[in-house]
This record gives sequence, structure tokens and C-alpha cells, in this order.
Amino acid sequence: MGAARFTVTGKIGPGNTLTAAVFTNVTFFDVDCLKNVLHLVCDQGDKYIDISADTTWTVTITGTTYTMTIS
Repeated sequence: MGAARFTVTGKIGPGNTLTAAVFTNVTFFDVDCLKNVLHLVCDQGDKYIDISADTTWTVTITGTTYTMTIS
């Protein structure tokens, strides 16, 4: 499998919200359905994002590149 890229809208802490933030070279992701948290391991490090307000997941595969948009 090739590289993965995520574009995510969500909360990352008290008073901190991401809007269409792009995370590149994602090597691992996990979704905690009970807590509504997305965990990413990527170029930008370990990221935990509250996705409880998000309603749409879109996955696009181009060759060996996966692009996931969560908003």
C-alpha cells in the first residue's frame, strides 16, 4: 500500500479546532468509536482528534495513494 493523506475537521483540545487540516504520510490510523476520537501517526507526529461533530467520511484511492476526508 502507498502513502495515506487525511484531511480532517475536528477538535484537538480545549478551544482548539482544526478545519480541513491535512496530515501526510499517515502510517497508522485508529478510530475509537466509543470516544469519537481519531488517532493518526504521520509526518506531523501522533495526533488525537475529536471527530464527534463530523458526519462525512470520504475515501479516494488513486493508484497506491489513499486520501481520506473527515468533516
